[in-house]
Amino acid sequence: MEVAAGSKKGASDKEERELNKIFTTMEFTPDGTELLVGQRDGKVQVIDPTSGKYKKLTQPLKVSEEKSPAIKHLVVSEDGSYFATSDAHRGVCLFKKDHVIGQADKEKEWIFNGKILSHEIEITGLCFGQSLDENDQVLHRLFSIGADRRCFEYNIKEAKLHVSLPVLKCFDIELEAKPTACIWYPQLEFKEGLILTANDEYKMKLWNPTLPNSRRTCLGPTYGGEIVKLKLLNVQERKSKFLVYSTNKKVIGLIKLPLDGNPNKTMGLIAHPDEVTDICCTADGKYIFTCGGDDLAVNMWTVDVTPIEQAIAVGGEGIEPFINLIEGGREGQTFQDMNDFFYYSIIRAKKENTTKTRKLDDKQVPID
Repeated sequence: MEVAAGSKKGASDKEERELNKIFTTMEFTPDGTELLVGQRDGKVQVIDPTSGKYKKLTQPLKVSEEKSPAIKHLVVSEDGSYFATSDAHRGVCLFKKDHVIGQADKEKEWIFNGKILSHEIEITGLCFGQSLDENDQVLHRLFSIGADRRCFEYNIKEAKLHVSLPVLKCFDIELEAKPTACIWYPQLEFKEGLILTANDEYKMKLWNPTLPNSRRTCLGPTYGGEIVKLKLLNVQERKSKFLVYSTNKKVIGLIKLPLDGNPNKTMGLIAHPDEVTDICCTADGKYIFTCGGDDLAVNMWTVDVTPIEQAIAVGGEGIEPFINLIEGGREGQTFQDMNDFFYYSIIRAKKENTTKTRKLDDKQVPID
């Protein structure tokens, strides 16, 4: 009986080791020469996409020396010189492409460059950004958001091997809602560097992390729950930029930028029967890959943004797309009350006690 119990235990341990090797997230480097894969056991593997084989590393890439937690997020900097991870134990780790100490004559490889436990509870988003310093040199920026409603920016420049990843600044991004995803916002109508965040109340917000303050808040997609993943989609032969998003259950979709809350700029569809664990886009913007959970499926989708463009054209310009979001639409009581209050506020601003003829239009704005 003791032997049988030991054998059973041995089989269970082996099964657990195999489960720990399950991929939890993955990302290509910008040049497409490496595929970085995060595992359930907290290790990061580097795969050659051409051969499909693991690359041999001088030092293993792992987020902890102890029992390693599963990697939740993995992001790569725009130039491919850094990648960062977050794990289930609230750790943020930074890795740098550089020479291993004492091996300056050999090829550069990924090395550990700092770690910190910054958030009080789970991390829900991680992203890289870029800006210019006082000497017009490219400055790498790393941000994380968490369920504690805070955003941390880390000092990549001061991060050093075997030293804690320094925090540059921290600020609150929500009062009641829970942040669920973030991404560095492309420079479109704003010239400043901004972070886009999503929350569990279907709101999307633009933040200037340098000041820090909020630049815009608008309604996001409301299909299938809150957004948990955001990726930038660059569609060739189109000047417009798009975001690909996924919710934690079933749905993926597209958002056309710039972000303004127009419901016609978004779409969603059911991609998997239950959980969507990760999404990624090809460099030419023609295909999207989605990874399911218990369905053990990876789906490949072709991208056609024409229906969104058509919906925007049909939906009208100005405030027309937003009127239908109001209960009852243009003919409803809510819209009529808003219209009446607007005109009455103009009358009050110009004094009510007068017998002069008033000329009011929808472009006048009350002074008071």
